Amino acid sequence: TQVASVDFDFTSGQSFPREFLRSRIRLTDRGGLADLRQRLAFLPLITGPDDHPFNPVELQKDLVRIRRLYAQSGFLDSNVRYEVELDTAANTVDVRFLIAEGRPVLLDLLEARTRDGGAVADGLPAELRDEWSRFEDRLRRDNLARRIGPAQARSLRERGETWLRDRGYPAPTVESQIVVDSASARATTLLVVEPGSRRRFGPITVEGNREISTPVLAREFPMREADWFSASALSEGERELYGLDMIRWADAQLADSASTGPVPIRVQVQEGPTRLISGRLGYATSSGLTSQASWSHRNFLGGARVLTFSAEGRTGFLAAEETFERRYGVSATIRQPYLGSRRVSGLFTPFFEYRDGPIDESIRNGVDATAVYDLGGINNLALQYRIAAREVFQYRFGTLTDGGLDFLALQAILDDSVGAVKRESRLTASATWGSLDDRARPRRGYVTRVGLQGAGPNVLSDVQFAKVTAGLNGFYPLGEDVFGRVRLFGGRVWPFGKSIPGGSDTGLIRFLELRDALLTAGGTGDVRGWADGLLGLKTPDFRIVDREDSLSFRADRYIPVGGFSKLGFSAEVAVPLPGTARRHSAFVFLDGGRLRTTDDRYGIEDPYDEERFFFGAGAGVEFSTVVGPVRVALGYKINPSPLDVRSPGAVQRALADNMPISSIPAESLRRFQLHIDLGGAF
Repeated sequence: TQVASVDFDFTSGQSFPREFLRSRIRLTDRGGLADLRQRLAFLPLITGPDDHPFNPVELQKDLVRIRRLYAQSGFLDSNVRYEVELDTAANTVDVRFLIAEGRPVLLDLLEARTRDGGAVADGLPAELRDEWSRFEDRLRRDNLARRIGPAQARSLRERGETWLRDRGYPAPTVESQIVVDSASARATTLLVVEPGSRRRFGPITVEGNREISTPVLAREFPMREADWFSASALSEGERELYGLDMIRWADAQLADSASTGPVPIRVQVQEGPTRLISGRLGYATSSGLTSQASWSHRNFLGGARVLTFSAEGRTGFLAAEETFERRYGVSATIRQPYLGSRRVSGLFTPFFEYRDGPIDESIRNGVDATAVYDLGGINNLALQYRIAAREVFQYRFGTLTDGGLDFLALQAILDDSVGAVKRESRLTASATWGSLDDRARPRRGYVTRVGLQGAGPNVLSDVQFAKVTAGLNGFYPLGEDVFGRVRLFGGRVWPFGKSIPGGSDTGLIRFLELRDALLTAGGTGDVRGWADGLLGLKTPDFRIVDREDSLSFRADRYIPVGGFSKLGFSAEVAVPLPGTARRHSAFVFLDGGRLRTTDDRYGIEDPYDEERFFFGAGAGVEFSTVVGPVRVALGYKINPSPLDVRSPGAVQRALADNMPISSIPAESLRRFQLHIDLGGAF
């Protein structure tokens, strides 16, 4: 007999999510759509149901576990029972726990005293007394008039011990005494605090290291000998060690249990191989099959320095979007993990790249120098300087207006720029900060990113501009199994200096030189419903075809023009896919965005009202795999522009014949856009 489902019914309030209760019991179910999953198990990413036998003895134990949970959590007179429904035809059972939580015990009074009844602050050094008093006040604010039980009392003890362990006391003891008035369901709690001896850090010794020297590992700890003991400093040092590529495992502990004197620290580590070869394969609708391979020396010239040679390719093979590009590059990166501070690391990266895409066909080589300041967690500041040169073999272009452009004159203008080497000097400052409950699959929290960029000066760069970009991603649970995700993003580009047309300059050439800096909208990680970069102003990619004694024009795709300002949002609601043990999810979304390009100085016009705000909606699924989330979504353009629903070839022929594009029938299928990506869109 198999367990078809396990569920919970609440008759007098619900304090714990169903998922939390499921994690506290041993009985598991097959999940929804078990029969269908069994039939479709031959398909990728779909697994048939595992064996989930019904065990009456385990069910009785689970009943005891749930009752104990409520008793430990401060509920009086909780009543937990179960019902089992048998399906004789399928030989399955549905188990339902019926829970009446009863009255919660609320905390009325919270006090902290030493074992002899004195005030805790009186036994602390003068510099800690006010801080302890504020800590006591915070405990009361956080817990008075809230449910109290053995589990909550344990949390109070742990908070007290943590406070003391971070201020020089390696072995404090905190006991809790709870007195409950059953008639009123009220309780008082007394914390009995014994700080113990206040001690300083002693010497740090390291064991297990073979390649990385002891001083290099010791410098990753934020404390030094003779500093007051701090457990959080010890934990932070462990985390810093894991940031070194070679360290597989690290553990920092007190080396002895003496009650007085300096506290010696013993750090044990396990190193991985010095040299590492890695590779990745991926797919995205905007770039097709992608690959990356690298070779790393993870202690290059000592100091935990990392030297990495890498090669990357975006082949465009099987790409589903017309704006795909082919990109191949090689680079060498030296990462210095310590630049005067354990929080500052540096990267130096010479690179070479070939690109064949909607912007141009070109090669670029240059050097990136980056400094990163780690603020902890996902928070960091970065400063990057890039100096590079690009040689363009061919520009992609379109009419940019209403079809009245002289194509041969345009070709001549572009030919004058082809083969010229364009220099670029950029300085970029960026910041990332936020808080997430789970980096891999966040359900609550936020991430904010801001970037400031400037190109110049005149003697080093053939383009000059200032650029700012910003984005905010938010995650919030909307219900027990429903999650909301919101993204806001935008940016602005301000050309100046030699990037402003003047005199005999052609505005189109100045504009084309800026296209690497311009903003685009649309795509898997942007406004869905549009192909990568195709929300906003776009043009057919006109190609001149030489047919012996005549010239003709054709266009097989649109190319994004790019814009000087951008504003957009994405909103998504996700629920677990039935029968997948909540590893996979389905989602619906509404996205919107606007890209503004028009600038009289460059001669860029908007004949089809493509600078208004556009909206896309759709649905998709996200599969959790060992290599990360795989997202498949279908987007729909709610208010497309005239070009969005007409093929580029038909538009090219109409423009060449001086016909309005309204004479071309709209294609309803062009409102839809498929998005496939390996990685989270948020």
